[in-house]
Amino acid sequence: MSTVSDTPRARSAKHKTGSIQVEFEDGRSVVFPITASPRLAKGKPRQLNHIEISPHGLHWPDLDEDLSLRGILAGRYGPGHGGSRAGAGRKSNGHVRMQLSVKPATRKRLQSLAKKNGTTISAVVDALV
Repeated sequence: MSTVSDTPRARSAKHKTGSIQVEFEDGRSVVFPITASPRLAKGKPRQLNHIEISPHGLHWPDLDEDLSLRGILAGRYGPGHGGSRAGAGRKSNGHVRMQLSVKPATRKRLQSLAKKNGTTISAVVDALV
């Protein structure tokens, strides 16, 4: 069973033209569109740039929005895990598109695991989260 202490801490979070970029202490990076969260989607740049980082998540005090770090890593960015209505912001397979940045050595390891298991890197990452 995983615990909150298993979740890596966020090193930084910032708003960049329609998306939120989160850098984790373990080197991972997640970028997701603000449209994935109804509250963030309605925010002005000043409100979106006002992000508080806690050990458990991100908080936008001006928008009354909180997202957990575990949820962000799992691709859940708002109500219904993808938007204000069922399936919003999601592909038909239920996944939200996200970009994950990893170190070259980690990418090679993921590629090796994917090849060994006859699957894709995305499937390997999905199994880890």
